[in-house]
Amino acid sequence: MPLHLILAVAIVVTIAFYVSFFNSGSVNFSLTRSLSYDIPIVVIVLVSVFIGALLVAFMNAVNVSREGISKLRASSKNKRFQKIHQPYEKGLNYLEAGYPEEAEEEFQMVLERDPKHVPTLVELGKLKLKKGDYEETLKLHNRAFMLDNRNLDAAFCLIEDYTSIGRYTKAQNVLEKVRRFAGEKLVASTRLREICITGKLWEEALKVQKEIVRHARDKDQAEKEKAILNGIHHELGQKALEEGRNNDALKEFRAILKSERDFAPAYVGIGDVYLAMGKESEVLKAWEEGYGATLCPSLLKKQENLFLQKEDPGSAIALYKSALETNPRNAVINYLLGLVYLKLEMMEEALQEFKKVQAAGAMIPGMGSLMAGIYERTGKQELATREYKLELEYIAQSLWLFKCVSCGELSPEWRSRCSRCGEWNTYRINFEERKPLDEKVMPPPVTGV
Repeated sequence: MPLHLILAVAIVVTIAFYVSFFNSGSVNFSLTRSLSYDIPIVVIVLVSVFIGALLVAFMNAVNVSREGISKLRASSKNKRFQKIHQPYEKGLNYLEAGYPEEAEEEFQMVLERDPKHVPTLVELGKLKLKKGDYEETLKLHNRAFMLDNRNLDAAFCLIEDYTSIGRYTKAQNVLEKVRRFAGEKLVASTRLREICITGKLWEEALKVQKEIVRHARDKDQAEKEKAILNGIHHELGQKALEEGRNNDALKEFRAILKSERDFAPAYVGIGDVYLAMGKESEVLKAWEEGYGATLCPSLLKKQENLFLQKEDPGSAIALYKSALETNPRNAVINYLLGLVYLKLEMMEEALQEFKKVQAAGAMIPGMGSLMAGIYERTGKQELATREYKLELEYIAQSLWLFKCVSCGELSPEWRSRCSRCGEWNTYRINFEERKPLDEKVMPPPVTGV
């Protein structure tokens, strides 16, 4: 018997004898009306102590059992976790190392042990997507989202799956569910926006972007997000214009100009709306106002096209001359005026404008060929040959007329939005400073072994 138990019994017995020595009487204890007993006080004390000891022992036993069960459960849970977590981590490591087949085997092992392991379903879906198995990808990501519809990774993967196969309504339904629990989380909202833009879900993109703008952290970030918001407004305006909802289109384009007066595509859009409505005077007014606010030559080009369609070349020429009066050193306007003269077979006038472009030290791809063609038609073959040589010098640099000032993307035509970086209002006419033909760029000498 343990020493502490012997000691406890000795203390109880001592207390009992002490109580009985000074309390030798008894207590009448009745079980029924006719049945009663005289019980010594010392017995009552000992029984009470004994019952108390039993209760304490029972409570200790219960606590020990609970701790044992908790430890057993924790141990079982830990073993189960390791059984699943180890192959999952191993699969991720294989992915990072560039071994997708081995990663897939590990993920399949996880799902055999736990078919409801959401992270594995997501990762395996991504692997299937890389293989081009869209049906299996959709199935895996759908199951992951159904098991945990608050898992952002599963939700975003499913949205991207739907948008990639053009099922935009399905993507939008998932988006709505995500927005309910993601709320104003910036990371979630930003990714939602990109998915909406990719899928051309412009109405949903607008809602998300307004939230992002409202919670922008600093001035620079706010300006950047407002620019994206204006781009989304532009796409909504274009969509409304294509669908014949002219008033809605005007509303979207004007919403842009309230916050960004130099957004050239908005002025282009307003003019296009009035053109669709047959309000020609409003068309020219919108594009004139736009050029005054932005100095974007494409707005001059829009007016020129309208004048030439009306067989009014005089107004087209006057348009560019007026622009040159306020901005006489603008080589781009000289070039555009030269093109008008060339269309009208006014060779000498076209040549003069192109020479002004050259004098300004600018280079516009294709202009040399135009000048050479004029020289040929006027019998100046030597000058034509020279221009062809100049053009060949520069033709390798660029064959495109427009360039995105944000990312450098080149385009044969002006666009409201860059196809590479996705930014709006960034295309400019592509011209660079001209270098003399004899100024060769030589590679640096090779040194060392």
